[in-house]
This record gives sequence, structure tokens and C-alpha cells, in this order.
Amino acid sequence: MFTRLLLASTALLVGSGPLTAQAHNGAYPIRFYDLAPQAGVDVLGFGRGSAMVDLDNDGLLDLVATSASVQTYYFRQLPGGGVHSVPQFQEMTTLWQIPQDTKQTWGTVAADFDNDGDKDLYFPCGGFPYAETNRLLRNDLNTLGKFTLMGPADAGDAVTLLDSSFGASAVDYDLDGDLDLFTSATVAFAGTLDQPCRLLRNDGALHFTDVSIAAGITELGNYKHTGVGDIDNDGWPDLGVGQLVGPARLWRNNGNGTFREIAQVAGLSAPAKNFGFVFDDFDNDGWQDVFLPQYLSPGDSRISRLFLNNQDGTFRDVSNASGIGGQEDMGHNVGDLNADGFPDLYMGTGHPTRLSYDKLYLVRPNGGNGVRAIDLTDYSRIRTGGLTRCHGTPFGDVNGDGFLDIYAVNGGPAADPLSVQEAYLWFNEGNQNRWLKADLSGVISNRDALGTRLNVRTQDGREVHRTLSAGRGFTNTDAHETHFGLGQTFRADWIRILWPSGYEQFLLTPPLEQTTKIIETVLWTQDTARLGQNVAIEATGPAGFEVRMMSSKHPDFRLRADWGGFMRIGGPWYDSPPVLLGSDGKATVQVSVPANAGSVGQTLYLQARVIRVGSGLGILTNRLDLVIQ
Repeated sequence: MFTRLLLASTALLVGSGPLTAQAHNGAYPIRFYDLAPQAGVDVLGFGRGSAMVDLDNDGLLDLVATSASVQTYYFRQLPGGGVHSVPQFQEMTTLWQIPQDTKQTWGTVAADFDNDGDKDLYFPCGGFPYAETNRLLRNDLNTLGKFTLMGPADAGDAVTLLDSSFGASAVDYDLDGDLDLFTSATVAFAGTLDQPCRLLRNDGALHFTDVSIAAGITELGNYKHTGVGDIDNDGWPDLGVGQLVGPARLWRNNGNGTFREIAQVAGLSAPAKNFGFVFDDFDNDGWQDVFLPQYLSPGDSRISRLFLNNQDGTFRDVSNASGIGGQEDMGHNVGDLNADGFPDLYMGTGHPTRLSYDKLYLVRPNGGNGVRAIDLTDYSRIRTGGLTRCHGTPFGDVNGDGFLDIYAVNGGPAADPLSVQEAYLWFNEGNQNRWLKADLSGVISNRDALGTRLNVRTQDGREVHRTLSAGRGFTNTDAHETHFGLGQTFRADWIRILWPSGYEQFLLTPPLEQTTKIIETVLWTQDTARLGQNVAIEATGPAGFEVRMMSSKHPDFRLRADWGGFMRIGGPWYDSPPVLLGSDGKATVQVSVPANAGSVGQTLYLQARVIRVGSGLGILTNRLDLVIQ
């Protein structure tokens, strides 16, 4: 039965019009089943933005389920599950010594704000009802076995500003290697005036300072949820936010600590009732597009908005042509649910006073210069959950089968006790498509590598693009691993990683149906190459690996599969003595600069092989170009 339905639905997806080969590849639908009761995570509450995150670093995804005014739940996934069994969870609030309060928790940002290797938790609070301070929990599980609530003296403006906070995202806006925060506030039902967005700079040691005014983020509004992306591929993260009354906002990063609001110039100032601002590459061209979920009232004829990037600083509205519908978009998220290489849309719907059915759209190229949003709600079985008020919708591969699952955290306003509702854990049944995952760790860049742009190239010439983020949709945090759906491919040629530090790395032939751990492996220096002297080159990569530095006067670009990358220098090259990377993944290598006076003004090209000691297996770094002084 499933095979016949699959083939019929595949025909529906590819359609009868002329589509590119990429459009056909992997056009399979998916089904979901709610296994929350069996997994022990079907909690009742007034659910808001939540998270799928490995909190205890055991390699298994845990769950955070927020609930306005009442308990937030912290579920640890127990070992022993697998692809063919239902994972089991244990609620850990008491065991992890997590303090609870009655704040209106509105979302969850899970990120490593102190760069110590585990995920801390930030909760925007207040939302519609009234202004409240936000909450920051430092993850001390690896040292103290608990989470620590950060107070005003420790965390500064991140927990002292009194806002009706609605959305939040983690971002390294100044590319200094630690994660900052971008938050939004709404006009509360209590009748507050238009509110500001906040840019909170991480000063180190989890202390934050509000730098919004100095950064040029001064526009007031009735804001909803936030997003972080890079619309022009310049390496500097840009900031977006939806607005209920008034246009969405987009602040372009000037690269000097300041921003400029450009939504109208860019063609993104959609009408009011934007409940969020989501960056993703819907047409897989390497440029991030924008989804603006529109919240509808009864009789409202508007639809949600989908904008494709024109690659020149502007966007084109393809909403009507795509077939995307109108619904009461509140909870929302984006991810490649059917593993075909294109991000799909999950719409959590509902209203404070009524219930609605959630929606699921598969997004595919349309054979021209746009995309199609295909309503798969009925086939996917999402409607079997019944009518909801859905907010939290984090995505992640809970059981390790390679297909993204959804934790749908539901519930209405806390002022209405009857609006409480149970959470659903939608397990993805999967299909015939291939996949891989990349688990990134920064060394020069922020430890979580947020803002990293990746693309996978397959043997049939396809490229699948992803950018790593935390805090999007209804302030959800998806699983940290970057998931690549690859359709019906047989091999991935490489993963290209462009780190927030600006350095590029390639990983050749990554295995399919596996998660590959990737550590930022690059060369850099602040020294000057002076004639006849040594220059100190900083190398980063996996701790304990060996750095074998090579230097040459000649550039090159050719594949060296046996060396794990692209050789960017030509022979003859000269090797420096090998150096081991320390426990922090860093090492300094001394390189001799030629003493010949005729070398002044010439370029010395450096590249290194970073090798696992005793195995010969490794990876080639970026190339470092030094002009000899």
C-alpha cells in the first residue's frame, strides 16, 4: 500500500510541466506519526518556542518544551534507543537542578554562549501579556552536574532589560568568535507603546551589553520573531524580524559594528501581520531567501509570503505563483523534511480563542525561476493530530534514521486554562532519499559555528546549501547537526565549509547515511613575512592531529583525493617540521621566509596537511598568501 501511495504522490510532486533534473531528483513525500506518548514527552502546557538539542553531550538529542506561566520541561533522551525503536526520555528539571519560575517563557535559544563545549539556554520572556526580564541558564553539566541561573551581575543586559520579549536569535554579529543575542519585543495586550529590538553584545564570560542604538537598530515596532542570515554572501550576518502592525524589518550588517535597515529597498517590506522572519535557501542557488509567515484573522484573504534572492541585494515575491496558502501562521519552521535537498515549511496554526489544523508544504523548484509549495498536510498525516494552537516546532533527527522529526509544542494563552494542550513528537517515516549530516565545531569561529555556510556537491552535479543558525521560527532551536537531504544520489563529492572566520575548508567524499564531525581546520597569522626571518603561523584543527606545513612560490588548484582536499600550491614545495595540535585544537608553526633579496614583493603560498597521527589520513587546509617584506 505504501509503495503505491508513494508513486502516486511522486507523480503529483513532479507535475507535468518541464522541470530540471534537479527538480525531479528525490521528489518523494513523507509521512509522520505522533509517538510522544510512547516516548514520554506528551506534556500538557501553554507551549511556546522549544528546542531539540544535545544538552549533556552524549550524542543523543534532548528536548526542551517551554510553557508560558508554568513549568518548562527538560527531557533527556535515554541511551539504548535506535532507528527501529521509539526513543525514551526522562524529565530532568530536578536532577539537573534547574530553577523554575512563572514567567511567560516565549521561546528557546540553545547555543554555546561561553564557548566551553556545551549548550547554554536563553529564554525570551514576556510576550503578549506584559514586560518581563529574560532568563539565561549556563550549562554546567560537565563540571557541576547542573544548570546555573545567571543573575544581573553575571549576565548584564541579557537578563536585566525589562521588555515584552517575543523572539530571540543567537548571532556572532561582530565575528569576534563569541555569540551575541538579537531579541525582539512586542506591543503587549496591556497597552504598551511600540517596542525596540535589542542587539546584545557578548563581552565574554556570558556577560552581555545592549549596543542596539550604537549599532543603528533604533526603529520601534510591534515585533514578533527574529531570524539571522546573510543575504549578500559577504560573510557578515544580517538581522530580520517580523512585525504584526507594520512592515517586516531587515538590518544589513555594515561589517563595522553597525547596521542599516533595508527591508523596503530590498523588496521585503510585506504588509503587516508577519509573525516571523526566516532565512533559508529555498531554490538551492547558494543565496538565502526569506519566508515571512502571515498571521490571518477570520475573513483575511492574505497569504504567507515567500521571497527569492535576486543576488543583487533585492528579492522577488513568488508567493502567489508558488501556491503557498493562507493560514493562521503562528508556530513555523523550515527544514528539508523529505530529504530531497530543498527546505520545506511547517506551519503551526491557531489563535488565542480558537483552534486550527497545522499545515505542511513541500517546496520544490518549478522548472523556471521560482518554487512551488505543495500542500502535503493530508498525506503526511499531520492532520491526525487534530486542531491545535501550535507554537514550538523544532526540527531534528531524534532516532538517528536520517530524516527530520518535529517536536510540536502546543497550547494557547496561559490566561485561559482550557487552552492547555499536549505536545506531539512527529516521527518521520522517511522515504528512499539519501542524506548526510555534518556536526561542526569552531576554533577561531564561535564554538557552535553558527553562521557557517555549507554546501554539498553530489556525483550528479547537484549542490545543496545550508547555513547553521539557532533561534528561528517561533524562537525554536533545531538540532545542531547540519542535515543535508541529497535525493537519489550515490555519492557526495565534497562538503565545502565557509566558516564565520572567513576561512574555507573542504571535506572530500563524506560518507552518506552518517554524521561527520568537522572541526575548523585552517591557517592564519597576524605576523608579517620578513625577508630571511621566521613567521609564526597559527593552525587549528582536531586536537592531537599533526600539522605538516608546506610552502611554495607557486599557486595551484587541483584535487588531491589522497591528501583530503584541494591542493592550492604548486611544486616544488618545502615542508616544515611537523607540529602537534594541542588540547585546544591550536598550534603555532614557524615557517622560514626566503633570504634572497630578490624575493621581496613576491608571494609565499602556505598550505598544510592536518593528519591523524599514525594513520596518514587527514585534510588539506586553506591557503595562506604572504607577501614578503
